[in-house]
Amino acid sequence: MEISEGLRMRLDRMAAELREEFGPLTAGENGCLLEVAEDWAVLVGDHLSRQVLTEQVTVTQESAAESVCPQCQQLGRSKGHRKRRVETRRGAVHVNEPEYYCSRCRRSFFPDDARAGDGS
Repeated sequence: MEISEGLRMRLDRMAAELREEFGPLTAGENGCLLEVAEDWAVLVGDHLSRQVLTEQVTVTQESAAESVCPQCQQLGRSKGHRKRRVETRRGAVHVNEPEYYCSRCRRSFFPDDARAGDGS
């Protein structure tokens, strides 16, 4: 996946604004300015990554009243939404997603598990 030129330009402007807001960095323990700059950039990048992941994964639309159980293919009933913690390469994100219950299998399931690669 590539970053569009427009998004790249917006990120460049954001980086310049952040640099102005936080001012000059001072050298770290070992006198290395690059190390401090890299640590700061990683913190900013990780936060942005978690925010983008959360927004992309969180279900924002109202779900249907029923969904098919991945095990028995019977229609399940909605139990509402539940917040779940998902571990990503950039840290944990919390997503709010629809939860369903299958009376035949007597288990809860999340319709997006298969799409997310959870393997349920």
